[in-house]
Amino acid sequence: MRSIALIVICLISASPALAERISNDSGGLIDTYVQKFSRVRDSGERIVVDGQCLSACTLVLAMVPRERICVTPNAVFGFHSAWSYNAQGGEALNRQATQSMWNMYPERIRAWIRTNGGLHQNLIYLRGRQLAALYPACSPGFDRGSQPEQAQAQAQAPTPRVRYAGHTSHALSATRARPKPERAVASAAATR
Repeated sequence: MRSIALIVICLISASPALAERISNDSGGLIDTYVQKFSRVRDSGERIVVDGQCLSACTLVLAMVPRERICVTPNAVFGFHSAWSYNAQGGEALNRQATQSMWNMYPERIRAWIRTNGGLHQNLIYLRGRQLAALYPACSPGFDRGSQPEQAQAQAQAPTPRVRYAGHTSHALSATRARPKPERAVASAAATR
């Protein structure tokens, strides 16, 4: 009886982690997302992006290995600069938090952001063909632990590792990346 229980435990622990689905996430505190996606990365869990992932939610691209992320045709990532509250309680651009987020993103995402005007108060959107060129499409079974075919080939190529440099808990704990009204970006709009 003990050997059967041990076999079952071994099979459960050896099976790949199921996927978390992101479908309508407007972001929030940077620290919250760094902690959340660090746990996902460490657990081996996969991410299926099937809708909006805006603001601090985009840190999934920095924290979770590329081969464990897939995107559906509905996936949209929205990037903008970080902000925090000033002494009067108003909103102010937080350059330190924006730089910290920038440092975390993989080079392929930073290159896309640069090409599309950089991080500023208005959202810029990564979706459609541009997104499909950077991340694999979800295939049947991905959410149950099997890798998409594109990711299997990409997993063999080295993926640049981005360290979370310059982070201070105090500076980012009150920082929230805030979505702004949608801004039409020519290259992003063309991918709809």
